[in-house]
Amino acid sequence: KDRFVVLYLGDTGLRRGTGDAIKSVNLLREKIPDILLVLVGENKEDIRLKEMVHDLDVMDYVSFEGWQDVSFFPSYICMAAVCISPLKRNPHHDTTYANKLFQYMAMGKSLIVSDCPAQADVVRDTRSGLVFEAGNAADLADKIEWIYCHEEERNQYGENAKQAVDQKW
Repeated sequence: KDRFVVLYLGDTGLRRGTGDAIKSVNLLREKIPDILLVLVGENKEDIRLKEMVHDLDVMDYVSFEGWQDVSFFPSYICMAAVCISPLKRNPHHDTTYANKLFQYMAMGKSLIVSDCPAQADVVRDTRSGLVFEAGNAADLADKIEWIYCHEEERNQYGENAKQAVDQKW
C-alpha cells in the first residue's frame, strides 16, 4: 500500500537480470521515492543480490519475499504497478517464453521486459508494455520512470495484456 511496486516473479539468479533491477531502483529512488522492487523467488545467488542492496543502501526499496506458493502469485501481481522480466540475453532466453509474462498479462498488468527477442516480440505485438536493452540498468530505470509518469498508458498496456491472453495466448 502507498508504494509504486515493481514486481519480479521467479528464479532470482543474476542471469535473470535481478541485479539490473536492483541497480535501476538505486537510480530511481530520488525520482520515485515510493518505489519498491518486490522479488518473489529465490536462487543460490540471492546472497549476492542482498549484498548489492546493502552496498547501494536501498534496503528500504527492495523486498526479498523468497519463494512463495504459486497460489499467492495473483496477490503479488495484483498489488504491482508494473511487472518486469529483465532477463539477460542468451540463446535460451532469446528463444523461449517465460511463464511470468503470461501470469502478469492474465492479471492485466503492464510489462517491462528486456530485449530478448521472444519476450520482446510478445510485448511489442500485444502492446502490453515497454522493452529495454538487456543488461542496461539505466535503460530499465528510464522505462520504469516512464511507466510511473504515464498512468493512463500503463493501464492501457495492462488492458491490452489481459485481452491478448484471453484472445490469443
